[in-house]
Order: sequence, then structure tokens, then C-alpha cells
Amino acid sequence: MARELCNLRSMEDELMDEFYPHNSSLRCDGSKVAVYPSTRGIVLGFLSSIEKSYLGIPLSQQVPRSEDPAEEDAMAVKLFQVGARWWPDHRLYAKHINRIRGDPMEPDGMQEPYGYHFPPRIHVGYPTTSAAGGSTGGAVWVIKITEDDERVRPYAPQVDPDDPLPDTPPLSKVPDDWGYRMGRAENMDERCQVIKDHKGKWYASAEECPDLPSTLEEGVGRGRKYEKFLHQMDNAIYLDRWWDLIGRREKEMKLADGRRY
Repeated sequence: MARELCNLRSMEDELMDEFYPHNSSLRCDGSKVAVYPSTRGIVLGFLSSIEKSYLGIPLSQQVPRSEDPAEEDAMAVKLFQVGARWWPDHRLYAKHINRIRGDPMEPDGMQEPYGYHFPPRIHVGYPTTSAAGGSTGGAVWVIKITEDDERVRPYAPQVDPDDPLPDTPPLSKVPDDWGYRMGRAENMDERCQVIKDHKGKWYASAEECPDLPSTLEEGVGRGRKYEKFLHQMDNAIYLDRWWDLIGRREKEMKLADGRRY
């Protein structure tokens, strides 16, 4: 099975190279915001209108990328602060996110469980005021949510590459009312409340949050870790071992559930 998947993926790679070139003349198009730093690669985020307004990005027009490398680098760091990720190119992101989400024309088709191989979504909220801990500002609410579909996620071991401890708890799955509540939030404070209600974590400042890189080098370094994990998913031998591990994990969890009752 893994060998067949690898053959299909070589065809996917060629198609992705055609449809997702490494560079673009646009920084912002719809919810997608992309920055092209001097380190090469792409910093990619999918932002709400609230987040765009927070960063000063126009809501009603496409925004061309800057010709000034320093300006692009500064914008990349700002994107990190709202949960964006660095990728070596758009193709790598598109290829693997499509495998996770499955074929939209076949909603019941099997999706690949990635677990920690794909970076989680990081949702951020910056309150306009904060009385918590005596803070006078700069606080941030953060929640990490797995990109894995909830049908397969429970059996995919979760280990954060930035904190690879054996007792690392699994990432949160997408709450049932997440899209509805986030879609109704009208400002940053309401966005913060949604994150708080879903057990997000509060930090006195973004600098204290390990998931929000404060420098370009730090953000690229995090992206490189996930790049390595994602390339493993193209290795037939590794993929067979990964599926075997998930199968054993599923049996263990079902056995534990049986004992509980």
C-alpha cells in the first residue's frame, strides 16, 4: 500500500509544482496572507478580518508583496505572532494539507492520520485590556488545535516536535462550535473570550508563549522541524511503520475502554 501511495505522490508533486510556484506577487489574497522573507521560503497564515485589522492589513483589496527585504522580514515576524508558519514553499503545505483533509469530492474517503507530523493550528487573541495578574497590556490568549480530522486523530500519537516529552498531552481537536463562535466574534476581545472558553492558555506577553516566535530565525527553525517530519511521510518504509503504530495504538485504546466498562 505504501509503495502505491509513493507513486501517486510523485505525480502529486509534479502537479503541485505547476499550480503552487514558490513565489507570488501577492502578499494577501482572501484569508491567505503570505510573506516572502530574506531567508527564502514562505510564511503562511490564514487570517480572519480581526487578525488582519490587528496587523494593519487592508480587508477589501489584494496587497502586493514588498520589494524591501527588511519590510518583508518584519512582516513575517508579525505573522508569527498571530500563529502563521514558515514553509520552504507553498507546495509542501498544499500537498500535505490536502492529504489530511482528503478528497473533497469523496467526503467519506480515508484521510491520512498525521498526528505530530503536521504543525497544529495556532489561534491567538490579544485583549485590548487585561486585569489578569495585574497586567496593563500585552497579554495574549493562545490555543493549539490539531489539523488531523477527528475521525482518525485519537489513534495518532501526538508528540510536539518543540516539546518531545513522552507525556505530552494530545492536541485539542476542533470544537463543534468553534467555527460558529469564531465567525461571530466582532473584535479581539470577543475572539479572546472564545479561546478562553475552549481552554486556551493565557500569557502575560507574546514573548512568554513558546508557540509564537519573536524572531525570523526562530520561526524558520520551527518550520524546519516540521519539514523533516513531513518528508518522513513520503518514505514508504516509515509510512508502513507509522500505520502499524497507529493500529497498535487503536487496539490498546479500545482494550482500555473495554476494561473501563
